[in-house]
Amino acid sequence: MKTINRLYNSVILIFAIPILTVLVFFNAINTCYVESGSEHTMYLPDSIIGNLAAVIILLAIMLLARNNRFFHSLVERINSDEKFYLRIRNLILSAIFLFCFLWVVSSQFIPSGDQIAVQNSAFLFEIGQYDLFSPGAYIERYQNQLGLMLFSWALGKVFGFHNYLVFQLLNCIAVTVVFFELTRICRLFHWSRMTAVGILIVGAVFFPLIILCSFVYGNWLGLMFAIIAVRTEVEFLHKFRFWKALSAVISISLAILLKSNYLIFFIGMVIVAVADCVIQKKPQGCFFVLLLLAGYCLQSIMPKAFVRVTTGIELNQGEPIYNWIAMGLSEGERGPGWYNGLNHILYERSNFDTSECAEMAKYEINHSIQAFHTDHQFAVSFFERKVASMWSSPTFLSYFIFKNRECVHEQSGLVQAFLSMGSEIKCTAYLNSFCFLIYVGALFCILLYPSSSESHEELLFFMIVTGGFLFHLGWEVKALYALPYFLILIPCSIKGYSLVVNGIEQFIGGKVNSAERRALFKARRLNAAAFCFTCLALLLIGVRYGFHWLQTDHEMFETYVQNETRPHPFTGEYRLLSKTGGSLTLTDKGELVLSLRGQGTSFSMRGYNDGQIIRTSDYKYLTPVSEYGSTDRDDEIIMSSDTRPFHNWRIQYMDDEFFRIRYKNLALAVDENSGEIRLCRAERNKDNQLWRAIRTE
Repeated sequence: MKTINRLYNSVILIFAIPILTVLVFFNAINTCYVESGSEHTMYLPDSIIGNLAAVIILLAIMLLARNNRFFHSLVERINSDEKFYLRIRNLILSAIFLFCFLWVVSSQFIPSGDQIAVQNSAFLFEIGQYDLFSPGAYIERYQNQLGLMLFSWALGKVFGFHNYLVFQLLNCIAVTVVFFELTRICRLFHWSRMTAVGILIVGAVFFPLIILCSFVYGNWLGLMFAIIAVRTEVEFLHKFRFWKALSAVISISLAILLKSNYLIFFIGMVIVAVADCVIQKKPQGCFFVLLLLAGYCLQSIMPKAFVRVTTGIELNQGEPIYNWIAMGLSEGERGPGWYNGLNHILYERSNFDTSECAEMAKYEINHSIQAFHTDHQFAVSFFERKVASMWSSPTFLSYFIFKNRECVHEQSGLVQAFLSMGSEIKCTAYLNSFCFLIYVGALFCILLYPSSSESHEELLFFMIVTGGFLFHLGWEVKALYALPYFLILIPCSIKGYSLVVNGIEQFIGGKVNSAERRALFKARRLNAAAFCFTCLALLLIGVRYGFHWLQTDHEMFETYVQNETRPHPFTGEYRLLSKTGGSLTLTDKGELVLSLRGQGTSFSMRGYNDGQIIRTSDYKYLTPVSEYGSTDRDDEIIMSSDTRPFHNWRIQYMDDEFFRIRYKNLALAVDENSGEIRLCRAERNKDNQLWRAIRTE
């Protein structure tokens, strides 16, 4: 059994060490920013020396702290006094919840995109409008959202529909529970109580997770259940208790139901259970695996069965998974492998036929693979940029998601200041070093893990991160998707730094003789070989192809910062001219058109609370129709005489003359086919979205 245990550990180490080495290297040379308007990823150079200096400084601080009498006694008391540890733990957990609560209550952002689509679907389900299940409708397309939609429906029946604050407060609880569960897992691994306290301290200062509590989606509730499932599985494998197994199965099933990406956690749990069953030769492990598979089947069947019983509608299969692989292997405006609408195009071209759409997606996948095979330089560039855009974006889209987002109330000055461009630059610099330190610590941890160790559950987090990394090589990516994997690396990172500091102290103190050093190296020679092989591979790739693609957007970023920090220039009367030709004109019928004749309508423009009011002389405001809750044409623009001033517009300069008129993450544009004035997603290099202003007074 020792041979099987060593083989199991070795396989994980062979995959996890190269992946973490790549993540450390990419984070050392690159930082990614995401443009707030178009979600375009910008690749900026990073300071390798600065990042390495941060690691050295952290290790030096830890060494000095250990020799400090006060700190040493504090650590000793935390590790030896259970009641004192619990007081410290509960105090920091309370602080984490308080930070999350204060952010959610003070911001109260209104969701958009998939978030609002799910909430709207829940409300439509409640009032009996079942068109959301018809071919091409949102839920029919994305059946992975069905579980979250039904959860939101149940939540709405209790607290009222579109009550986003309740969902956001649940996220606050979920984040707190996640860190609580991580400390419990830490103790199950027999790591010190001080390591558990370190996890909580890191969680308290990692503010992207606090900001993302306002994200009305299944990410954090799903992560909470996934971490609970991992903890209860480890407890079950230590002591076979049926209720522990049942708790793990229910928790991971709920996690997948709320967010399908937690299937990666499920697979990791199955592998660990199978390995434990083989290594320990205990039939309870086989029973647990069967229970896990049964839970997965039930969570995939029950939502559709509930819809069928409630509505009498048999759901189609929806978009095939191949659509997301095809998109994950294609270029896009936002970045390689990011959402680019290819899945929509393929599904619509197939007339919402899942089988036909799957064949079309397979063709696109084969086309991408052929392109990679034919042009190796393109392939290297594509995957370098794809990996970096997901794993080297230190804010994890927290700024992008909420910058310029509408609130239930008038946004407070504190929230505005925190989400400003100046704050984003400073916070990104802090998070950039923070993330690099976490990745390096996790690499330390796995490099020092002996392949002969019998505690194979400790590799579960590394296995899950490995699965997430490999999965997203072919799937759609987004920086936000890396956050759950990053979080479970935090305990590993703290353990890694502790091991390194212990080793340094023993080396300096001469407590390890030459025979012990040889034994330590022998137990970790596979780790050293995997690390050296990865470093050599990175060196060869660098020599042959380079990594310059990850450092090319400095000028673009400087322009972006200038545009974001430039004050609103318009106060007075102006005519708005499109770069494509023509002036924005309000007809006698109250319709907005682009006129090629005359001078166009003169609009009164006033800056107000970091927004721009655009109105006519008779006080008709340029207004998105979505302000009225329309579901027919949310991209439509009207002139409203409503007494409420709509000041959600934002001027974003693209050069010295032309600018975009933005509403949230949309831009005022001229439809290239019909010539209508409408809202569309902000994109770079689109002349139909560019305007200039001519003063008329």
